[in-house]
Amino acid sequence: MVSRFRESLFAPFRLEHGMNKPLIAVFLLINGVVLLNAICHDPSRGYDAYHYWDYIEVFSEFRLPTPHDSAEFFSPPLPYLLPSFLYSFRTFDLRAAAKFAQLLNVLFSMGLTFYLIKTCDIIRPNDAHFKITSLAFLGMLPVHYKTFAFVRGEPLVAFLSVLVVYKTLTVFVQDACSLSNIVVLGFSLGLLILARQWGFFLFPAIIIFVAVLMLKQKEKRLPFLKATIVSLLIACMVGGWFYVHLYRQYGTIKAFNRPPRPVFSFSNQPSEFYFGLGLDKLFSDPIRNSFPNQFLPIFYSETWGDYWCYFVVYGRNVRNGRFLSGWQLQKELSRDPPPLWLKTNRYDVRNYLGRVNLVSLFPSAILLAGIVVGIVYFGRFVGNYSANDRITMYSLLALVIAISFAGYFWFLVMYPKPGEGDTIKATYMLHTFPFVSILAGEFLQRIRQESIHVYQAILVLLAISTLHNFPVFITRYVSWP
Repeated sequence: MVSRFRESLFAPFRLEHGMNKPLIAVFLLINGVVLLNAICHDPSRGYDAYHYWDYIEVFSEFRLPTPHDSAEFFSPPLPYLLPSFLYSFRTFDLRAAAKFAQLLNVLFSMGLTFYLIKTCDIIRPNDAHFKITSLAFLGMLPVHYKTFAFVRGEPLVAFLSVLVVYKTLTVFVQDACSLSNIVVLGFSLGLLILARQWGFFLFPAIIIFVAVLMLKQKEKRLPFLKATIVSLLIACMVGGWFYVHLYRQYGTIKAFNRPPRPVFSFSNQPSEFYFGLGLDKLFSDPIRNSFPNQFLPIFYSETWGDYWCYFVVYGRNVRNGRFLSGWQLQKELSRDPPPLWLKTNRYDVRNYLGRVNLVSLFPSAILLAGIVVGIVYFGRFVGNYSANDRITMYSLLALVIAISFAGYFWFLVMYPKPGEGDTIKATYMLHTFPFVSILAGEFLQRIRQESIHVYQAILVLLAISTLHNFPVFITRYVSWP
């Protein structure tokens, strides 16, 4: 059994004549940076970090938090289960429990990248270039390292999303429709919705995907229907209890820490939310308050930089060494003049982050081209009875991306905050970036088939942009003096 486990562990990294050393190097580099940030990053810094600390403290008493306990009372408990259990013994303080949560994120990153490679392996078997480029695309995104340094649920959501997609492809495309695979899929889906509500976006994607497959493959309708029902029932049993709790306590499974607008209407958001581009500061000062409540420039700057000031842009009180981040930093900087005790890199790093946004236009174009490829493949999948397995599998990835962003857009419109837009965070869509990366890898393979020279030139430009952006991968909130 040990030898079988070892074989399955190393199988995605194997070539015909040995190990894929470049792939191993990219895998270790990505997760090495995640580990470095987990060790160094101050766990009290991050979006709503102290609210999650409150969550861990309350959950350690074996009860779910209320709005009085934590503003994150509506968040599912799975990401905080082990840190809370550790803190319940009171052997470690709350800060140590939060640090443990960060270290768990390293395991989630390793699991995510491992199953990303395995997903690539079933889409394009034994294609070393495809696996390396797809993994590298994920590795060049600063939002990956930033989010995995924080104490929050999205890292677990991202890992479980890749696992769920891998298992879905295994069951419904590779004809491995065994009871064990169906149970693992259902259990993973249940854990996914216990990690964060974003996990629900995968449910309609999978249901639509399987429904199309059933229309195309009449002989498999009954086993596919059984597999879908069983996996969804397991998911409801594993994760549904928390949403029953929300409904019983707050009257809705969509409980949140601010009231929604009465109805979905585009008028819930001002015009600058939809059409603002922030071009006056996007490439010179892409930091908090430069383009308030403008979706595209904030989301872009959060993907490639640190618009909200929790990772690269820092403030420190020189009197006691404590960090200031986010709105606290912005509040002190808004004073005229700023306090003498405040040390910050806010004005030193802005030009560099502007260049990061500029340099990142090229990899962004490749990533968007990958999404377009996914959409085209989905069209072929729906309209072409003879669509091959590769097109079929890419269609699921495209569905997850499209439905996730549609659901996130609904959330932004229903819960607006004009003048700031504090819910515009690339972190919330972290689970889509592995699939965008795989589609971008497919786009590059298509170019490689057409022109090896163009392919090589693109790789060089991507490598240059990644080297330029590498400092954004590392936290400045180092939790020691």
